[in-house]
Amino acid sequence: MVCLPLIERELRVALRKQRPARGRLKIAALAAGGSALFLLFGRLTNDRGVGGSLEQFLCLAGLYFVLTAPTLIAGVLAEERRNQTLGLLFLSGLGPGEVFASKFLSSALIAFTNLLAIYPMLALPFLTGGVSYDVFLAIICGLPVLMLFALAVSLLASVLTREDGAATVLANTVGALLCLLAPAIYLA
Repeated sequence: MVCLPLIERELRVALRKQRPARGRLKIAALAAGGSALFLLFGRLTNDRGVGGSLEQFLCLAGLYFVLTAPTLIAGVLAEERRNQTLGLLFLSGLGPGEVFASKFLSSALIAFTNLLAIYPMLALPFLTGGVSYDVFLAIICGLPVLMLFALAVSLLASVLTREDGAATVLANTVGALLCLLAPAIYLA
């Protein structure tokens, strides 16, 4: 597969620009510390609903990472077009599918790392008996699907625009419109 060097290049650029390892460490430490505080206060007050509260806290953190994904990846293809390096990628023998797949995979890896940092803590409310298996499974499966949705909308916005800021605004607008479309159809 020819697009593997391009994926490696994109990940190296992201490592240089965003310092994701340090950010993931902070996110994991905050999730572990917040979980420990929730469990400690639940133990001290004999509150049986602490697992549900912890699950809501971690689910909101996951939703935050899903909602901030467009700021991380919305300008991936727009940056190549703005720097006029997209043509160079095609001249190097890469096809449009390979360029798009490599950009998609590299941005997916970057976006999912923050979400994966809190995943081990999502099992704690289930293990403590605070939430049912159905709720646990729904959150474990639902957050990656929402992240893929945000990723797809962000890449669409990146294809349609030339600037990073415009791509982020377009991704948020299209995502909000798609989310509001089903309730609007139902109410109509």
